[in-house]
Amino acid sequence: MGAASSQNGFGRTLRRSKRLGLAVPVQVFGQNASRETFREYARTVSVSLHGGAVALAARLQQGQSVLVVNGHTREEQECRVTYVGPVKNGKWTVGIEFARPAESFWKIHFPPHVAGRTESPRPGPVYAQAPQSKYSA
Repeated sequence: MGAASSQNGFGRTLRRSKRLGLAVPVQVFGQNASRETFREYARTVSVSLHGGAVALAARLQQGQSVLVVNGHTREEQECRVTYVGPVKNGKWTVGIEFARPAESFWKIHFPPHVAGRTESPRPGPVYAQAPQSKYSA
């Protein structure tokens, strides 16, 4: 179990912060499970105050370090892999946790996490691309 979550007495996972499904373009640098250096352009699956999840073709291992670069701001953040999920559409779902506090990395305001509250994060300046409508110019 990663440091971003723990289990309660009922076997349910408790998170330190809310997750928000948001596709943010990122570059991920590191070594894959075969110890080969890689750089991959990807998108997040979700983001949180403490990290996020990224869909990657590179196979990584839980506990390893990677460098994540926000594609909109070019801000860099060292991260630790906390989860490697099953392959979906040819990509691994990789959970990452910031190695150091980086509350403004995603440029979203996350409200304080209060147990029992279901309040959603309030977007600040959101840089993710909105889906194109067939009616847009």
